[in-house]
Amino acid sequence: MCKVSMLIRCYEYNKYTENTISSIIKTARSDYDIIIHPRKASAAVNSNMLLDYARADKVILMDDDLEFVEDGWDLNLLDTHELCGYVGCVAPQLTDQDGNNIGPKPMREPGSISIGGEVWGAILLFSPTPLIRYDENYIKTTCDDTDFLYQWLENGFIHMTDTTVHVKHTRELSAQKAGGNKQAWYHQNYAYLTNKWMVDGKFPSFGDINYWE
Repeated sequence: MCKVSMLIRCYEYNKYTENTISSIIKTARSDYDIIIHPRKASAAVNSNMLLDYARADKVILMDDDLEFVEDGWDLNLLDTHELCGYVGCVAPQLTDQDGNNIGPKPMREPGSISIGGEVWGAILLFSPTPLIRYDENYIKTTCDDTDFLYQWLENGFIHMTDTTVHVKHTRELSAQKAGGNKQAWYHQNYAYLTNKWMVDGKFPSFGDINYWE
């Protein structure tokens, strides 16, 4: 059995998917397999389907519009996950095509491993467990990754960001699928997340700063 399964969420196979697979093959150095099954369903449904297919002890679940910068990036993420027995998910530093930090999240100190704080859900390494699954009540995409990470915290795990690994997110597919945060289904997802997790007007804390997707 391979050491890690690369699970690629794919709504519809296209050139971005091909580029992601090509980038993995060029740069990944662990004993891995790649599992992809295009399906026109929500991100949560696709994620759980891929987790059902995985047989490795660890998985790297990712979007299908990524480019990997460093050779052997997967080995670095695997090593970080082994730092202690209660690491839930490990995420890399996510950037745009020019290497700039994406969104409002602060860029981590280069070469550091940070505990807690903001984590991107576009690519996560973890050990799959039937106790923690994506909530399929979320529509299309957004907020499902946040919910997934909250579940790990609820079960006593922490999350880490490994900035020795940089992953470029082309963003075109995400923007196309999301259609902008003003879509009615986005607000429905956020309302569901709020009702499920918010207590006394606050979301669970992820450590040094609160997590947001």
